[in-house]
Amino acid sequence: DKARKHATFRLGEELFGLPHTTYEAFDFTRDEMERASSLYALYNDVATGVEKYQRAPLQKVGTMIGDIRAEINNFRKRLSQLPDDLKEYKAALKVATMVDEILGILPLLGMLTHRAMRPRHWQQVMVILQTVLDTDSPNFCAALLLEANLSGHQTELEELCMAAQEELVTEEKTTAIATKWQATSLTFLNYNSLGPVMLDLVQTRQLMDWLEESNVSLRSLLGSKHSRPFKHEIEELMTKFTLVNDLLDIWLGVQHIWRYVGVAFHGEDVASQLSQEAKRFEYINSVYIKLMQEAFTHRYLMMIHSHCESLRGRLVETHEQLEISQKCLTGYLDTKRQAFPRMFFVSNTILLESLSHTIEADS
Repeated sequence: DKARKHATFRLGEELFGLPHTTYEAFDFTRDEMERASSLYALYNDVATGVEKYQRAPLQKVGTMIGDIRAEINNFRKRLSQLPDDLKEYKAALKVATMVDEILGILPLLGMLTHRAMRPRHWQQVMVILQTVLDTDSPNFCAALLLEANLSGHQTELEELCMAAQEELVTEEKTTAIATKWQATSLTFLNYNSLGPVMLDLVQTRQLMDWLEESNVSLRSLLGSKHSRPFKHEIEELMTKFTLVNDLLDIWLGVQHIWRYVGVAFHGEDVASQLSQEAKRFEYINSVYIKLMQEAFTHRYLMMIHSHCESLRGRLVETHEQLEISQKCLTGYLDTKRQAFPRMFFVSNTILLESLSHTIEADS
């Protein structure tokens, strides 16, 4: 109002040709107020901005860390551009304090909103801050943390957040292995006219290698202090992988001897000379074929594991029976070698194929 009157008086003096009257105190006050207005505009902007960020939902703040930092740095730049004498005003000192505090706590706020933070970590946060926080509330905001003296426990909380991120790495590695385990299945091959009754040897060996390598990786994860929340899951996976790997090793052994013995007893000459053993093999063969057909319907590793004990028992029993047949065939081949000494230089497999007049394309 005084500025308006001052301008009116000045116009009147000019209109009537009167000399200008100076109002030194007024001019000084006006200049000071104009200078100070930039400070108080900055103060208002900082107070409004800080309040806005503190009252926003914490997860939303986590997505705005970069924008908040840019705006706070802009406030700091505006503060540095004020005249030196204004920087000593209480308002300027307050602005400097607010800017420093928000920049100092911003990295921690970013860590607290990281996707690695789980309910178990927030329980630890509450213990450190000695307060209760409703982290599921839509009104959960940074102001609640700041009121609980967040900056006073910054080091402890940063260590907690870094540990949470290390745990996330362990969790993701474990989950990746578990996901592949759930999606992996055995590959079966057709054999003669019997259908898919044989494991693909190459794929099965590769699978066994993966199970072994995964166990090494899981054992390494288990040795980390950050694996504690996943200890049970990791140990469970390792047990499953070991059981299935051992099962597949037995399985391939049974398959090998089954093919070896089967080559002989499918030949008329051997079957006629070892009729009793041939009949016994027919029964063993039917048991093995049934087992393989059932396994084909449950070919995913998870399902194989769920039937692991049953499969292992049946495979071991089948292996024992096939070994009896193999010993019988070995004795039979020895009698042939006694009659034809040159056969001592021929392997059992080739000799059986020759005697039974069956040559397999994949032998």
